[in-house]
Amino acid sequence: MDGLVVEADAAHHMSIMLIAADDRPPPELELVVDYRCPFAYLAHQHSVRSTGEQLGISFYNLNLGLCPDPGQLLIDPRHHRALLAMRAVLACALANPVLAETVHAGMFDSFHRDGRSLHRPQTIESVLAACGFDPALLRDSNLAAEVDRRLAVDFRRQLDRAVTGVPAWFRRGRRIETGTDLPTSYESR
Repeated sequence: MDGLVVEADAAHHMSIMLIAADDRPPPELELVVDYRCPFAYLAHQHSVRSTGEQLGISFYNLNLGLCPDPGQLLIDPRHHRALLAMRAVLACALANPVLAETVHAGMFDSFHRDGRSLHRPQTIESVLAACGFDPALLRDSNLAAEVDRRLAVDFRRQLDRAVTGVPAWFRRGRRIETGTDLPTSYESR
């Protein structure tokens, strides 16, 4: 299983880890999200308040169903807008681990609470700025290449684990099906 980009601890949130490459072992409990999914948002909000465990966050873009090759997903311009938030969060995690969790929560809140489009670069940049990041960070080509490499690894992992939608829960690397005591919803097919 792939490892971690960063671990971040905020006083008002549980500890999360942003999963993406092979740095360290993953946490026991993992939630796969897409920032645009309302069920992933609710699962994340509930887990932050109630599970009391360190939570691993990894990414899955529902456009994978239309483009099942992660390498192509990152190259094909039709999918770029859907990846803006994921790319931004991982870039922040690599640049400043302490603030990355705030950006992660900010992406969910911006879309679901504030009704802002994550397809607009201005939204992504405003979330970064509000969390103390210079939006110019997203124009660093070396960082962007590393972020895309990590996203490709993560997307491939979701395909290998047969994730078909979000939220998707894993405990110790094994899928937790709907109907358990964890907050989840019927997965998109």
